[in-house]
Amino acid sequence: MHTFQGKEEDNVILVLGLSADAPGAAEWASSKSNLLNVAVTRAKKRVYIVGSTGIWGDKKYFSEAKEALAVSESA
Repeated sequence: MHTFQGKEEDNVILVLGLSADAPGAAEWASSKSNLLNVAVTRAKKRVYIVGSTGIWGDKKYFSEAKEALAVSESA
């Protein structure tokens, strides 16, 4: 995301590789709105967030994204 600032794409895919056993990355990603803000504002048409909503779905800023986006559960 950091090198993507200032650019736009039709679709943005934000992959959150997070672990319930090591929540530090989830805490870091949700500590400020910047990461999510860049992903959302650079997408012209669609934003996809790939990751466990059980891990990031209740984090600051990301909980609002979860509510706003359609959630597709897969095994």
